Amino acid sequence: MVDTQTDSPTISNKTLVLAMLLAGACSYLLPILSVSSPRMTSLHADFAGRSDISALNDKIEWLTQKRAIDNLTSTEKTALDKELETATNFLIDQLDTPQQALPFQRSSPQTLPPFPAELDYDVFDKSQSVPRLFISRMPALDKEDAQRRKQQFIQIMLPLILKVNDEISTHKQVIMTALKSGNEDVLDVFARKYGLSKLQQSREQRRLSLQIRVQPIPVEIALAQAAVESGWGQSRFTHEGNALFGQWVWDVSKGIKPAQASNSRAAVRAFPDLISSVRSYMTNLNTHHAYEAFRKRRSELHLSGDIDVSGLQLVPFLYRYAETGSEYVETLTQMIKQNELHKLASRKLPSGGVS
Repeated sequence: MVDTQTDSPTISNKTLVLAMLLAGACSYLLPILSVSSPRMTSLHADFAGRSDISALNDKIEWLTQKRAIDNLTSTEKTALDKELETATNFLIDQLDTPQQALPFQRSSPQTLPPFPAELDYDVFDKSQSVPRLFISRMPALDKEDAQRRKQQFIQIMLPLILKVNDEISTHKQVIMTALKSGNEDVLDVFARKYGLSKLQQSREQRRLSLQIRVQPIPVEIALAQAAVESGWGQSRFTHEGNALFGQWVWDVSKGIKPAQASNSRAAVRAFPDLISSVRSYMTNLNTHHAYEAFRKRRSELHLSGDIDVSGLQLVPFLYRYAETGSEYVETLTQMIKQNELHKLASRKLPSGGVS
C-alpha cells in the first residue's frame, strides 16, 4: 500500500484534464492499432483497455466527476463533454445488443460432451472458489449414481447463475450512476431492457420500477427451478436446445415442440447456449406481469435490510410459473430443503476478467 502521508506536488486543473483526455484517447486507439493499453488506476476504477459494462460505467462516473471541477475552461469542458458522449454511446451500444436474437442449432443427445474435470468442485465448501467456467452445453452427467448426477448438475449451474446475477448487479450500478448524472439515454435503454414503457411512466415512477425490477434472483430459487424444469439436466429440451427453465414460445421455429402439446403453435423455447437460457429466465422473472408480487416482496425484503434475500421467502410468489400452482410451490420448497440449496445463497464468483 502506498503511504498517503507523503507530500505530493499539486497539479492544475488544466494539466489533470489534459492528462485524462490523453489517457482516454489511448484506451480507444491502442486496441485498434493492436497495441496493449497501459494500466491506468484512479480512486474510482481501473478501466484502461477494458470494454465491459462495469468498466464503462466507472469511466463515465469518473469523467462526470472531472466535468464538475471548478474553473475549467470552455475548451476543457467541450473536450470532457465529447469524451462523456463517446463513452455513454459505447455503453448504450453494449447494453442495447440483443441477447435473445441468436439462432440455435439442435444438438444430438447422443453426442453430449464429457463432464469437465475443472467443474468437479465442492459447491458447499466455501474454502473452494466457484470456478469461472461457463460451459455452453449440458455435458453427459453420471447415469448410474443419481446423487452424483445432481451434484454435477449443481456444479454446472452455479457458475452460470452467479455470472448472470453479477450482470444484473452491474446493471444496478449503471442505473445508479445514470440517476445521479441525469443520463436519460442510459435510463431509456434499461427501461426497454426491463419491459418498462416510457410513455406510461413518469421519471420518478420509472426510477422506482427499475429499482424493483433490476435485482438478482436468489441462487437457490434458480437452482431449484432449473432442476425441476430440466429434470436435473436430463430433459431432451436441455440436451437439444439448451432449455433449462421450460419457457414457452409461440413460434415452433424458435423452440422444440413437445410430443404432446395442447396448442399446435406451442414449443419449448430453445437457446444457443446455457447462459442464454439463464439470462432469459431471470429477465422473465424480473419483467413479466405474472411475477409482479414476487418482485414486490423481494423489494420489501431488501428495504427491510435483508441483503441476501432468502429464496424460501419468495418461492410462494412463483405459483403462476406452472399450471399446478400451489403444488409447484411445494415442489420448489422441498427441492430447496432436501438438497440444501439454501446453503448456496451466499456463494459468489471470484473476481476475474471479462467472460
